[in-house]
Amino acid sequence: MQSKIKLGIFFWVLLSAWTAAVGGSLFWHLHQTSALLVDAARIQARTAFEKDVLYRRWNTQRGGVYARLSERTPANPYLKVPHRDIPIPGGGMLTMVNPAYMTRQAHELGTLSTGVLGHITSLRPLRPENRPDQWEARTLGRIEGGAKEVSGTVELGGQQYLRLMKPLFVEQGCLACHAKQGYKLGDVRGGICISVPMAPLRSRAQESRLLLVLTHLALWLLGAGGLVFLVHTLNSRLNERHRTALTLYRLATTDPLTGAYNRGNLMDRGAEEFARYKRYQIPFSALMIDIDHFKKVNDTYGHHVGDEVLKRMVARISANLRQTDIFGRYGGEEFVAFLTHTESAGALNAAEQLRVMLSELTMETEKGSFNFTVSIGVSQVKSEDQTLEDVIKRADEALYMAKEGGRNRVVSDG
Repeated sequence: MQSKIKLGIFFWVLLSAWTAAVGGSLFWHLHQTSALLVDAARIQARTAFEKDVLYRRWNTQRGGVYARLSERTPANPYLKVPHRDIPIPGGGMLTMVNPAYMTRQAHELGTLSTGVLGHITSLRPLRPENRPDQWEARTLGRIEGGAKEVSGTVELGGQQYLRLMKPLFVEQGCLACHAKQGYKLGDVRGGICISVPMAPLRSRAQESRLLLVLTHLALWLLGAGGLVFLVHTLNSRLNERHRTALTLYRLATTDPLTGAYNRGNLMDRGAEEFARYKRYQIPFSALMIDIDHFKKVNDTYGHHVGDEVLKRMVARISANLRQTDIFGRYGGEEFVAFLTHTESAGALNAAEQLRVMLSELTMETEKGSFNFTVSIGVSQVKSEDQTLEDVIKRADEALYMAKEGGRNRVVSDG
């Protein structure tokens, strides 16, 4: 029982530890998913910024490019350079698209396809539309103070965005328009603000979270199933060991035919009772029980019937003794019972009841039915007894007198 309790505790401790480990892993991965969500948006914003800078540099190195003048690409009123608009032979006009103008148009296309917003801004813009909003104004102040990148999540139009701004530095091609504002080569002229919508990323992150939960649930179930299998296997082995131990104990302590205590166990238990008497003067009595004419039973009905007589007798005696009494096979057809907390008078009364009960037990055989009787010798432990054998010897002597007196009777040594 103690082993099963310990095994149960062992199972729940392991299951709790496994649950904590899987739960901790799930919590950590979910937290990492949230952190990576912002990182992914920041990487997307940086990529967009670097692409804008690359396009602007390409345009700047070529001194601007021309595109057909149209409703989609009107002339830039803030571009004050010679030959801004030139005619095309055969009709139509070309208008110069400078780096800033090209960047704005690229932003418009990007917004339509990906939802990513781009905004060129400055604290001193030439174009009114390039004026910063509150977040951009604060960020431009930090950039002009030396910050190389500023990012954060904000709400725009009811949606959450990751906004990132990096500085734009004055290059040689920029001075054509911005030298009059006092800018010099290498100055921070403003910044490009990239706003990445979080909703699409959150949707993909939600799918990842669901996959994480399902994966960890499957992992937990697999581990829990393994623990159940392990504990079941250990429990089966414990049960097998327990059954083996019980079998060995029965073989070592009981008579294989009748199931009563064998002589060794009978004497050990009786010795404990004798020691208790010597220490506390708690009385006990011994009954020596022998089947009358048992050899005749074997010769007449066969040894198998004799064995059945022994088993039936032991079953009846065991059923009528108290749980505290000690009963076992002393040898052959002789049995001994130690009646605890019992003096001679009580032992005689108990022995007589057993004798009468056994004499009324009818055995049915192929050769007919028969009854058998027993003779019982009774002795009570005495102060002068040195060992348990002294008590048994006097009971055996009383049994001998019962046999000599005609059998089927109870005789006391006193």
